Amino acid sequence: MQKVLAGLVRSVEIVIGIMLSLILIVAMAEVVSRYLLGHSLAWVTELSRFLFVWLSFLAAAVAFHYRMHFRVVMLLRAIPERLHPWIELLIDFISFAFALVVLVQSLPIIARTSVQRSPAMQIQMSHIYLIVPIFAGLIMVFLLLRWLEAARTGRMPVSGESKH
Repeated sequence: MQKVLAGLVRSVEIVIGIMLSLILIVAMAEVVSRYLLGHSLAWVTELSRFLFVWLSFLAAAVAFHYRMHFRVVMLLRAIPERLHPWIELLIDFISFAFALVVLVQSLPIIARTSVQRSPAMQIQMSHIYLIVPIFAGLIMVFLLLRWLEAARTGRMPVSGESKH
């Protein structure tokens, strides 16, 4: 189970790196085009914005996996250590419910935006908004794999144990 989880997280991290590299490449292309060729590329800002949105959601999912988001760190510092596993489990259940709501509620929005196109690149906006259910699905998968590992080992991991 740990190998599957580590492989999934690593894959998402690679995609994040590729997106960050693409943002850098297209920004440099815009600078070259503007200053050397004298005209701006209309699609660069739009592509950079879309890539950044996707990158942000994917990075948030990875941060969730590593339990490095604000709510876990601050809450766990405020309670006795013996209660940490129970609080982690409660947080996991609330997070799973939230991700499920986000997933279910995002699907109709994606369906409605399938007819809209972005101004410069003419990409279907539903492709851009698709990151929302992907994000929610990643959170749910990370939690399910964590719970399966906990069932296998007989204990819940606490903050910091998910790091590799």
